[in-house]
Amino acid sequence: MTLEMLTLAAARLKAPAGTQPSRCLSVCTRYAKDILRDSFYVRLERKQVWISIVLGSWAAFFAAGFIIELLIGGSVVDALQFGLSLLIWGVFVRTVLIWHSTWAVNSVAHVWGYRNYDTTESSRNNVIVALLSNGEGWHNNHHAFPVPRNTDIAGGN
Repeated sequence: MTLEMLTLAAARLKAPAGTQPSRCLSVCTRYAKDILRDSFYVRLERKQVWISIVLGSWAAFFAAGFIIELLIGGSVVDALQFGLSLLIWGVFVRTVLIWHSTWAVNSVAHVWGYRNYDTTESSRNNVIVALLSNGEGWHNNHHAFPVPRNTDIAGGN
């Protein structure tokens, strides 16, 4: 997650309901022009469908826990507890952990680790960050070769 994405998220929280899509579209115009070429994503922003998707996923986590507990013979109180547990751990805690592992890439991977390439900044490869962030911890490699992941570091296809 980039600083621009975080700024956009903060703007969504602070802005009146009618102004959010235009702010997103202006940020996307500058930083993510490819997204604006996809009508699906533009429709998500213009109609604020993303709010329904987020709230629906939260409801799905809770409902899954609630129904599973009832199906295995638990009481309604047990079902409420399990549903809330899935909501808290499956949505909120997971989201915070993902945010922290993402932010660790640009903080931890510029302080601790090893360097394969002599770059102009202090980026480093960090095994722990790489494991937590699905490979993003190979930060020195990224700074040395800032190309899409589907290309080879050695310069091949």
